[in-house]
Amino acid sequence: DEEEVAAAGAATTLADGDQKFIVNVFHQETNKRVPMGSGTFDLDDAMRHALRRGSKSVIVPMKVAEREAGVVELALDAEFRRGFMEMLFITVVSATGLESPDPSYEPDPLCEVKMGSIVWETSVKTSTITPTWQERFDFTPNKVVTVKVYDDDKQGRELMGSGSFALDQKMRKTLKSHPSRILKVPLTLEGQKAGAVRMILETTFNGAVIDKLTITVNDGMDLLNKDVKSLSDPLCQVTVGHVMRETAVLSNTLSPRWKEAFDFTPEAKDEYAAALRELGHEGHLKQHVWDMDCHRALRSRPAKLDALWRSLRPQPA
Repeated sequence: DEEEVAAAGAATTLADGDQKFIVNVFHQETNKRVPMGSGTFDLDDAMRHALRRGSKSVIVPMKVAEREAGVVELALDAEFRRGFMEMLFITVVSATGLESPDPSYEPDPLCEVKMGSIVWETSVKTSTITPTWQERFDFTPNKVVTVKVYDDDKQGRELMGSGSFALDQKMRKTLKSHPSRILKVPLTLEGQKAGAVRMILETTFNGAVIDKLTITVNDGMDLLNKDVKSLSDPLCQVTVGHVMRETAVLSNTLSPRWKEAFDFTPEAKDEYAAALRELGHEGHLKQHVWDMDCHRALRSRPAKLDALWRSLRPQPA
């Protein structure tokens, strides 16, 4: 539908591209880890839309050599950083209601579109007051779009009308909600109405980057037992980039109920921050679960990282 320039609407965009989440379950023996299962799921557009609405439960099937090996259940919550407009494409479609500067002849109109320092012009249409151009131009988004129509003949150019609209927050939200909009830009000349230019606005956004991802490690169910003496003592380890978090150890069970939540945020001003910031684009999440009969020795490995993580988390007011 054709819209006036002032049209507005709600806005939501998501980052493009899929991200692979890798889930691995291990049994830890004294000096090696035995795979208990592995699985994957994608953080695709459908998942991102779901996270926009709220928490999303993810059931990850585990397999070993095509054999079913239980499942791991996660709950994902995300806070998004607003995406920004990367490019604006304007198609100058047509003009209506134009008047010839000289009643004795039909004008030869062209349309000029300017945003910031970028200026594009359509071709000249001869002898018409209802030109159709259908010409598309690209812009780096700026604040104001100026539209002018000229009569271009052998004697030079004469202004037939001009108009403008602001690419303000209201318009940006409209374009986020409807990435392709048909607009009618009114023209004036010396304070009088002088027709209108019909154009199509299209945008590309960088999408919304995940600013904070909360991962709740809920349950493991029907995990494959790799402890020959008893049931496994599983813990769940979640890694994003170089940041690792792990649950407590639950002894002697193949159906652990951890119910522990961890926040991954990009505020940390160290080498881990860059990896976290990439989560919304090309980050990979890895999850490991293994038996912890020797959990004291194994838990000592991430102690320094745990201390670093605690130091980076915001302290209660």
